[in-house]
Amino acid sequence: MKEIKFDHVFNCNEDIFWDQVFFDDEYNRAVFLEGLKFPGWRVESSDKTETTIRRVLDVKPPTGDIPGAVRKVIGDNLSYKEVGTFDRKTKRYRVEVQPSTAREKTNVTGEIWAELVDDKHCRRLATFRIECRVFMIGGIIEDLIAKGMTQQFNQGATISNEWIAKKGL
Repeated sequence: MKEIKFDHVFNCNEDIFWDQVFFDDEYNRAVFLEGLKFPGWRVESSDKTETTIRRVLDVKPPTGDIPGAVRKVIGDNLSYKEVGTFDRKTKRYRVEVQPSTAREKTNVTGEIWAELVDDKHCRRLATFRIECRVFMIGGIIEDLIAKGMTQQFNQGATISNEWIAKKGL
């Protein structure tokens, strides 16, 4: 099992981060499809109540760096569902990533939250646990997932701050 953590400062306050960035479909399309060059990203469902926001994303990440042995297990058509629930009171987003292949052997869960730095900045923090129980190559798959997520979160933070500046948020 691997645990990875992220800590990025965003040039906006917490409310703007959640309302006009994180849950904004236009922003997400720009980040995933244009910025990160994902072959696919779409909101499958979204349900908002007074206490929670629950959404399911259907995501197709780039798969160019996957070694042959791993590709044999996961195939060429990798995608995943991101099933997340945001608690409006605690302002925490809990997420489960459900891969299209080896789902019963792969567990990726995490939590994302923001902390106020000052009135114009917040820190987006995240912790993810990655576990892959595939004989002989489970650790390799965990490392690949962690590497991909790290690259995407780091690049996504840069793209996010550019978005925030462009939109004047």
